[in-house]
Amino acid sequence: MTCLAFDIDGTIYDCGEIIIEAFQRGINQFNKNNMRKLQLPSKEIIVSVLGLPTDLIFEKLFPLLNKNEQQQMNDLCTDCLINMINQCGGTIFNEVRSTLEKFHKENYIILAASNGRFEYIESILKSNGLIQYFSEPIIVLNSKIKTKSDIIRYYKENICGNRLLIMIGDRSSDRIAASENNIAFIACAYGHADNTELEGVKWKADEFGSIYKLVKEIEKEYLL
Repeated sequence: MTCLAFDIDGTIYDCGEIIIEAFQRGINQFNKNNMRKLQLPSKEIIVSVLGLPTDLIFEKLFPLLNKNEQQQMNDLCTDCLINMINQCGGTIFNEVRSTLEKFHKENYIILAASNGRFEYIESILKSNGLIQYFSEPIIVLNSKIKTKSDIIRYYKENICGNRLLIMIGDRSSDRIAASENNIAFIACAYGHADNTELEGVKWKADEFGSIYKLVKEIEKEYLL
């Protein structure tokens, strides 16, 4: 029984069409509460930091704010984003539901491996009817689990055991998490990565539906 650890944003779900509005709403609320005049970063800059731990995202986007202010921005923007997701904002990639259902029927253990906050991940999976495919618990960053590599290590040690574990994601953080835990990695070339992040990856998916075939190829290589 193989374990599949999926990144969420850029792998299963695309927030690209709502992220700018969500951040603008969060900034407007922050400015109103704090009498500040923060400006919205460009979409290119925002997309470039997606996939990082959320505290690091707001540290990079708003370096002039102190830690408490960055956390306020984090909370405001996350709340706005979740509200938009719950109103059917953003999109899941083509063939996500059918592919996850196929894995689920074949008794794969499907895990979420995201640097996002729990409420953000949960809203994506619930609002798009995907939560039933994922195993519990969904592990997120906390005081002890500080990186995506730690998330994968937790799954490896506490859920997967001797089973094959495959990391699936679109950013360098996903690739690093796989490498540091010595597991196979499927790169999602359709996600948010730039041209250099996924260079030289052995298994690369140009669309979500092709992940099924790549998993079968990895199983043949690793389980012989």
